[in-house]
Amino acid sequence: MILGERYYKMSNAVFSYHLTPTQLSVYSYIVCAAGQKKYCWPAVRTIANCCGCSENTARSALYELERRGFIEIEHRHSESGNRQTSNRYLVLDLPPLHQMEGPPPTAADEQYSWEQGKGPCEAI
Repeated sequence: MILGERYYKMSNAVFSYHLTPTQLSVYSYIVCAAGQKKYCWPAVRTIANCCGCSENTARSALYELERRGFIEIEHRHSESGNRQTSNRYLVLDLPPLHQMEGPPPTAADEQYSWEQGKGPCEAI
């Protein structure tokens, strides 16, 4: 169901970071869901469904985006603290480009990752 035409802004510089297609999709979804507030709390299942991937792949993309400084993940817990209730995702400013970790992955790198039993998010 489409709820009308809504738009979000994302810097073209995001293409300089060599994100995998799944990471870019998950990052785009988080940016869109956060809007001008810069934070949101969708379920991993919702992110996966909207991005066309499994929950594990979405989770891997989220953790890689956090590791690389695109988002911050706040793990929220119940008042008693004994169970996690949700995650809150904070969209950060794009990290400096000089922090890139070498050249972008090639198709051969991604194929090697698949052969080693890793998904596309672990290719970098």
